[in-house]
Amino acid sequence: MSVPFLLSSIGYGVLVDCSIRMRFSDTEDGHFLSGAAVDQSGWYFLAGGDMDDVVRGYRRLSGQAPLPPRALLGYVQSRERYETQAQGLDVLREFVRRDIPLDVLVLERQTWPEGQWGQKSFDSVSFHDPAAMVSALHEHSVRLMVSICPNLSGEGPNQWELRTAGHLLGDHSV
Repeated sequence: MSVPFLLSSIGYGVLVDCSIRMRFSDTEDGHFLSGAAVDQSGWYFLAGGDMDDVVRGYRRLSGQAPLPPRALLGYVQSRERYETQAQGLDVLREFVRRDIPLDVLVLERQTWPEGQWGQKSFDSVSFHDPAAMVSALHEHSVRLMVSICPNLSGEGPNQWELRTAGHLLGDHSV
């Protein structure tokens, strides 16, 4: 989502409220803001003594941005993928052994059953006891984040359920 907001170092900002992507250009001929034609737009000039004042004005218009979950402000451990529950727990043990703070362990793709790409359940062979894995992480105040894929294949239960309900796109995978 594009939010066209110009913030000047001399204490003002301009917010353009419209549904198009815009481009700001700073050339020797001047400063330009351009975009496709729209039926309507709103322009807000935000004056302030400094950048903090301008940002305060922006927040009065747009609302305060929520903070991410506290755990995401710490160290998040991720790699291309952990193939088994044991690999993820080995990483946890190594962080504990070295006394390195760890807040989140990310399981990337292919945690699903073999041949069911994108299925939203764990492979019972590679991840034989997900509840025990989560408990082990929680014992050390570590959260689990599971990265999921929107693409489905292999006739898994999720793909079948969505296909039957008519919720997949034309190729029956997304």
